[in-house]
Amino acid sequence: MRVPTFKSICKVQIPTFFRIMGSLLRTHVKLNSKKYKMKGEYLVTL
Repeated sequence: MRVPTFKSICKVQIPTFFRIMGSLLRTHVKLNSKKYKMKGEYLVTL
């Protein structure tokens, strides 16, 4: 069994992480659109 290198792990994990964070933020912003609209937009632009 080949041990995956740190680079290959990052290459796989980082896009997945951003995809999960993006979908969570979108759901969060939708649920609290009035209260968190500015915060959500700010986080997405980061």
